[in-house]
Amino acid sequence: MATRSIVYDPDKPRLRKRQLTKGDVMTFSVDANMWATRDSTTLSSAVWSVVENDTVSIGADSESSNVSTAAVTGSDGGVSLVKVTLTMADGQVGVVYIEFHVIDREWGRYSDYE
Repeated sequence: MATRSIVYDPDKPRLRKRQLTKGDVMTFSVDANMWATRDSTTLSSAVWSVVENDTVSIGADSESSNVSTAAVTGSDGGVSLVKVTLTMADGQVGVVYIEFHVIDREWGRYSDYE
């Protein structure tokens, strides 16, 4: 399974958008290595959470070499917002927001047309 990677830059925060199909499981990672190298620290922990809508679910995450990785499942058509909170060993905290667009092939592009 291929991993979709997002490089975190604390100087250029922005909303990231990704797409998957209902029922698909994809691996996503947030790479904090540039930040860790710049500030001479390491990634201590990361928390992935769905903060808006439940069209995706997040599997267990893991951290290795300043990269946090989690499996994301498209559970229903629509749009979800996921927040990834990165905590560095020196106490710095960074946040990445990822907007997931989940396609439900039975209903067309998205099942919620709000």
